[in-house]
Amino acid sequence: MIVCGNVSRRAVRTPRPARRRRAFTLIELLAVITIIGILGAMIVPQFAGGHQDALLRAAGREIISAMGLAYSQAVSQGRPCRLCIDPLKNLYRLESRRERNFQEESYELLRDVPGASGVIDRRIRIRVKDPYDQEDLKAQRGPWGGEEPRSAEETITFQSDGTAEARDVVFQDAEASSSACG
Repeated sequence: MIVCGNVSRRAVRTPRPARRRRAFTLIELLAVITIIGILGAMIVPQFAGGHQDALLRAAGREIISAMGLAYSQAVSQGRPCRLCIDPLKNLYRLESRRERNFQEESYELLRDVPGASGVIDRRIRIRVKDPYDQEDLKAQRGPWGGEEPRSAEETITFQSDGTAEARDVVFQDAEASSSACG
């Protein structure tokens, strides 16, 4: 083709070799998915107990908070305060000794005090024990120390001088792993 006296040649393109696209093959994808599956199967069981552990920690924090509240109420009111734990119903409450009746063991429920009562998750079992009780130490058979809770209610008394009875509170989940605070 001639244009304005110039000779224009149409460039003849030489066919380039077809570009090879970079991609994964099906076999490579299957190998990666298999490896991820194997690693996942190894890791998942480690997280399985995480929920139960969280329940134990939450129950422990709740009782420790109630103990702190009982201590502060006893010291600030100048009279004993006790934490009552019902292991059969998983309940707790704070009671204060009545003001005018120091001769008799007469306690009343703390009212209008946030955190003075509560419920522990049903999947957690609670046990209050004396750390110096020799029978308790011998009864370490089985996941619950060889016995069911002895009474419907256990107490920890906090005195107005800041002291308290020596008690261990043991929490146990359904899988028999336990945590203690005391």
